[in-house]
Amino acid sequence: MVRLLAFLVLALPLSAAYKKVAGGYAHFLVLRDDGAVFGFGEASRGEIAVEGRELVRTPLRIPLPAPAKDIAAAFHSSYALLEDGTVWSWGADENGMLGRAGPVEPGKRRRPQPIPAAIPGLSQVVAIYGNGYSAAALTAAGEVWSWGWLFHNETTFAPERVDGLPPIATLSIGPGRNPGRFHTLAVGRDGSLWAWGNNSSGELGNGTLTPSPKPVRVSLPPVVSAAAGGNNSVAILADGTVRAWGNNDSSTMGNGKNVQGETASTPTPVPGVAGAVSVAAGNGHIFALLKNGTLRAWGHDGWGQCGLGNAGDYQMSPATTKLTAVKAVFAVGNRSFAITQDGRLWFFGPGFSQLPGIMSGNVHAPAELVLKTD
Repeated sequence: MVRLLAFLVLALPLSAAYKKVAGGYAHFLVLRDDGAVFGFGEASRGEIAVEGRELVRTPLRIPLPAPAKDIAAAFHSSYALLEDGTVWSWGADENGMLGRAGPVEPGKRRRPQPIPAAIPGLSQVVAIYGNGYSAAALTAAGEVWSWGWLFHNETTFAPERVDGLPPIATLSIGPGRNPGRFHTLAVGRDGSLWAWGNNSSGELGNGTLTPSPKPVRVSLPPVVSAAAGGNNSVAILADGTVRAWGNNDSSTMGNGKNVQGETASTPTPVPGVAGAVSVAAGNGHIFALLKNGTLRAWGHDGWGQCGLGNAGDYQMSPATTKLTAVKAVFAVGNRSFAITQDGRLWFFGPGFSQLPGIMSGNVHAPAELVLKTD
């Protein structure tokens, strides 16, 4: 039976449907279709745009000067893309994560910045991305600009253009917990797939284990969606089939195996999935959204984050999540969120013990989140 999880009492107008969810280490952002952004969870580093709070239990509206059309989050930093194409940031300002300040003196630590402010030099942005210690923006021209920790401890305090790419349609940053130990995937408007960053498990998909600070092309037929996991990658081809590669410790290749140390440095087919249109990857679990509105999930399921109704160590082959009419799915660390066609928000996976009574226990099947906001 699907258990309903209420986030307090419904206090939003019926027209206020949900559009996107983003999350960092222990904070979460929610974007409504009216452009309002709300945050909850850990707040000690300014992640929720409020000072003097360790924890925000009831979602607070982020004070932005105009409606937002996209959101993103890194470990302790938050971002919003406004309708005018500018990007605003707030939260932890370490290692250039806010993209709007230069380096500090050696031995000193930059203070958190809880007040949202625009990132200089970014305009005509159409989408934003964040994960771990890095963030990026995609412009209308298809250019990718990134900031924060980049490749192997290289830091940039202001957005820098990623060269060597064709016009890009979409992007995914992996959730590497160690600075510089992550990878990024980019889908070109022409269907090409590009990868750069860490490659210790073959997650760049170019047949090697050699990391690359510059984009390398992944040899695949036209791609429509791609997602970077911890040390693994997954892509949806134009024909609706799925390819996966990289580390398979959490069964993220969906091949029915869970062999420690197994890797694939080139894309391999994921059996049992057809008609896929988009993909999402968390720390160790994968979702493929099918064109009929259902989800296929595989990988680590220790807290029920695959949404199958019963938690287990690993879901080694794709299985159907207990939710239909799905419009979008978000794998946030080890947690999962989905938005259905009617604009409702659903959660499944490990609870958040710091919020008693709200997402406080593990949820093994999708449960509706009904947000009351301050």
